[in-house]
Amino acid sequence: MFGIVAQPHKAVSWTVNYYRGQEHPDVTSIPNTGVVPLQPGLSFAPIRPAPDGRLHIIDSYATWQATPKLTLALEGDYVIQRLWRDDRPGQSAAPSHVTGGAVYARYQLSPKMALAGRAEYPSDRGGRSARRFNTSRKSRRSTCAEASRLTPVTLFGKIVLGKHVADMRPAR
Repeated sequence: MFGIVAQPHKAVSWTVNYYRGQEHPDVTSIPNTGVVPLQPGLSFAPIRPAPDGRLHIIDSYATWQATPKLTLALEGDYVIQRLWRDDRPGQSAAPSHVTGGAVYARYQLSPKMALAGRAEYPSDRGGRSARRFNTSRKSRRSTCAEASRLTPVTLFGKIVLGKHVADMRPAR
């Protein structure tokens, strides 16, 4: 993982993160098969051939303290993942892309109350990531069918009470 934080102005902060790694398992858990019971999760079997593709994530966000009471933020994400490093018979190295962005706003109404909102735009071209992570055919069909009925822009809002308000970005 690599990250940079810049503060070009005292009211502006910009962060860029890059992550590269292999996120695919090379072993799978197997149920207890012996006479002596074992704790679940202790028995493993290798996956052969193990997926050797890579995951790349670029995450960037900027925050602007427009006024002492108003904070605005922008966020952008780009993710590309391959299950296999090289194309071979039965193993596709075709990439899966996911992009997205969000805008945030927070207004401090009083010392103990703030109003915050978020709008986001996720894009999973072709729904490949949803299909990759859902293993059953039924869940794949319902996920893709539900995704086709949703609008791509989602709005969120919240009212925050208390003196200390957590970061506006969603938990990951």
